Amino acid sequence: MTGSPASARGRRAGVFHTAVPAGVLGAALEAHLLALLGCVRCGVWDDDGTDAAVAALIVAGVDADTATGAVRALHGEG
Repeated sequence: MTGSPASARGRRAGVFHTAVPAGVLGAALEAHLLALLGCVRCGVWDDDGTDAAVAALIVAGVDADTATGAVRALHGEG
């Protein structure tokens, strides 16, 4: 598994973790998101995907404020 060009740019810029190979980090993030979606499906967590996106960015190593701002900007809120 390899990372996307965007993740490679993020790793070079110091936005994403570099201690874990990109493919491994991607697989971990995928499992993390599936677990979050499972919590939504079971009614444990109420989320439209916004908080899951922020959580995924934080797990990948993005600062919480930056992650929140990026997701809000994508929703047209920032």
